[in-house]
Amino acid sequence: MTVATRASAPAGARRAPRTGRGLPAIGAADAAAVLFLVLLLIALIAPSLLARADPLAAADGQGLLAPSTAHWFGTDYLGRDVYTRVVHGARASLSASAVAVAVGLAGGLTLGVVSGYLGGVVDSVISRLIDVLLSVPGLLLSMVIVVSLGFGAVNAAIAVGISSIASFARVTRSGVLTLRSSGYVEAAQHQGASRLRTLAHHILPNAVGPVVSLIPLQFGGAIVWISSLSFLGFGAVPPSPEWGLQVSEGRQYLLSAPWLLLAPGVVIVLTVLSASHLQGLWEKIRRTSN
Repeated sequence: MTVATRASAPAGARRAPRTGRGLPAIGAADAAAVLFLVLLLIALIAPSLLARADPLAAADGQGLLAPSTAHWFGTDYLGRDVYTRVVHGARASLSASAVAVAVGLAGGLTLGVVSGYLGGVVDSVISRLIDVLLSVPGLLLSMVIVVSLGFGAVNAAIAVGISSIASFARVTRSGVLTLRSSGYVEAAQHQGASRLRTLAHHILPNAVGPVVSLIPLQFGGAIVWISSLSFLGFGAVPPSPEWGLQVSEGRQYLLSAPWLLLAPGVVIVLTVLSASHLQGLWEKIRRTSN
């Protein structure tokens, strides 16, 4: 009678930790970016949870106070709390950026799908249009469009969105061209599936991934462009607590009260960096899930 024995593992060996599939390792920078974006989301939905004061309320004798425990970011020339204005300004800046990304995404998806799927003359015409849009600097194109539409926060958001259509269209067209010649799409067409059904059920769901990964990057760019338009006087108008407008107002007090410019400027930079980290994190999740 034979006795089966198990091979014992070496004494110093340890089992490798098991990690969930689709959950990549998140570094400290990624965690900080996500936390900052959560705070921005709270400022967008319910800014009174972070700053209860009125962002438009002026206080006599409180002008240009340095940062302190009473006023974390100091006060401006009218005695308004800069921290409160930065928090409430998130709604104006982020909402305008969301509108810009929505306009760019809708227009880019439409042009990219039509160009990549139909091909031929249609593809050539749309591709030349995309090349022309990409050859013009985005901020300059936004300025031309907002001058045509008229000044204001909404028109500035639409102008920035139109300027970003080319980027979304280029990525969408590339994905559709690749999927159009794939085996399962050709099989669906041979089985009698119509063009519309093939596009809706086989091409679009697989072409959306790269476009979605582009959204955080374009969102960060939209914040910079919209803030720049407000800084130049094409966007939000006083007394709106918009970040670009706050930077524009603070430049007049750069030497005497630098916090007026630094506070919204640093928030803009952190927002863009956090959006970039979010885009990198999304790419990690995509690679891990595949």
